[in-house]
Amino acid sequence: RFTAQVGLHAELGKSGSVIFEVSGNGAPLARIGPVTGQMPSQPVDVNLGGVTNLQLTVTSAAGDVTVNYAIWAQPCLNKQTP
Repeated sequence: RFTAQVGLHAELGKSGSVIFEVSGNGAPLARIGPVTGQMPSQPVDVNLGGVTNLQLTVTSAAGDVTVNYAIWAQPCLNKQTP
């Protein structure tokens, strides 16, 4: 299981807009966003059963890409017991 809090740096205010994506073995598992600088952090909680390759991606949703200070806070991988 992968958990995290995602968001943009608070100093951005109205600026910035991104989409957070979690993929496993090349397949999308979660999409969070668009997230803006005015929003509180958003929780991520993804089951990784069978996943051997994890990819975390942030893409610009709109506006000036130079102000997109994306943050993956408190990322954690937890092994699930059967």
